[in-house]
Amino acid sequence: MKRRGLLALAGAALGAADWKERDPHRLRAAAVAVARAGKAGDLAELGRQLASEDFLRRLDPAPGSVEGFGAVFTELAAHPSAATAEVCLRVAGVAEALPARWNFVLGALAAVRPMSAEAARLFVKTGREGFVEVNVPLLARNGSLRALRAMETLLMDEGVRRESRVEAAHRGIYPNRLRPGVTESCERMLGGAIRWTVVESLFDSRPAEWFGKRTSYPAPPPWSAATAAVRAALIRVGKKARALPDLPEHLGRVIDGVLGELER
Repeated sequence: MKRRGLLALAGAALGAADWKERDPHRLRAAAVAVARAGKAGDLAELGRQLASEDFLRRLDPAPGSVEGFGAVFTELAAHPSAATAEVCLRVAGVAEALPARWNFVLGALAAVRPMSAEAARLFVKTGREGFVEVNVPLLARNGSLRALRAMETLLMDEGVRRESRVEAAHRGIYPNRLRPGVTESCERMLGGAIRWTVVESLFDSRPAEWFGKRTSYPAPPPWSAATAAVRAALIRVGKKARALPDLPEHLGRVIDGVLGELER
């Protein structure tokens, strides 16, 4: 079927029989249309369907495929709401059955602000199960209080591999350091075991060292783009870090340079 025909089909109202569609292209188009329309009742039904392995086998017939699943959750992420968060939470069980699904579920769930307590718990759980490098950037980008508290829990959890937490801190904090709330979150982690990773992610800029030789890096806006509140928080945290007795010398110089720029 041509794309125009699929879009016409997707735009039609869905009934119970439509969810039984065997053609994966038709089923995908219909599910994406529901995700795009954002109607709470239809999204609730979509969530029930996505929690069914039978539905998922029809959506992605090839073993291990997440193409259709990913298309639906990409659309959910583009239209975040409390109802889309419920869809994400409902499908946690089937995501566990095929971990490749988690990237899409977590991405769509993190798009919803503010983050619910149940969503924050899911991010902590999956972060401890191997997704910390995925979850921390999503939580930092979300920026709501529960998301940032979940980020702190993961970064300070000694049960999570240290190398993964260091990588996660760089990828999460560095590009989001001028978001409201992120500096305060870093302040709460100054007593943690990877505090200098947190501080350098907040003040330093060494992306080639942190992320390897890539054509592009996640990057924050310039210091001049900081709001007055974020600027004040950065100055406060910089001075606190500067006063700690075991501050690495090079990091002290970096902080001094940033404070000088921020205090002009």
